[in-house]
Amino acid sequence: MKLNKLIIGALIVFGVIVTSSQTVHAALTIESDDAVYYSDRATVALYGDPELTQPLHKNLDPKINAWKTFKMALDANGKKVAVDLGGNQWVKVVQYTPERLEVIRNYSAENGMYKEYFSGGRALTVYSDPYLTKAIGTLDPQISHWRITGVSNVDQSDYYGFSFDLGDNQWVGKLTSTTEPIYNVFYFMTGTPLYDQNGNVTTILKNDQHYTYKVLESKLLNNQIAVRIGGNNQWAYYNSGTPY
Repeated sequence: MKLNKLIIGALIVFGVIVTSSQTVHAALTIESDDAVYYSDRATVALYGDPELTQPLHKNLDPKINAWKTFKMALDANGKKVAVDLGGNQWVKVVQYTPERLEVIRNYSAENGMYKEYFSGGRALTVYSDPYLTKAIGTLDPQISHWRITGVSNVDQSDYYGFSFDLGDNQWVGKLTSTTEPIYNVFYFMTGTPLYDQNGNVTTILKNDQHYTYKVLESKLLNNQIAVRIGGNNQWAYYNSGTPY
């Protein structure tokens, strides 16, 4: 997957000389690192030590999302707990969310893989960040179809979104069987039942050529997400198909 070009901010390194690629720092192991830390443009606190006990009383610039890393601190289990952004300016790595989360924009129906986010009329919690940590409200339950303006992915090879921006940093996740990001095209194999708009079986799909089908619309059918891939007698349950 091609990612949008990122602007990487680098903090000034004040004469740091690295004499070894690995050192032991108290209970942590410090190793060299050459990666990117994504702050999601939050005002992340900076520390002067990898244990994060010496606050520098300054934060990352929220105008910048991506920062080059120079060192990383690993705990006894080998888990990355902090990274140095240069000159012993350490930030915490949140462990319960993906470390290399990428935010990809312009996933509209016209130019992206997703057609919409289907909420099924549920008042889903909305967050201000793609890590889904800062709740700011809920979706309107009278609306089920939402335009996707951004997708966060765990890494560059992961096509499944971790969370979805519905505009102006209003993020939701994939939470239930009746809330899904809907792809523009979907694959259904031979033998997939097709239904009419009332949920009655009309025929069994034959797809010996292994075509993918353009998704025309989505709705709840028998309390499951269904998508229309033809006329009103050609609805398929979304979970019976695959994007590949």
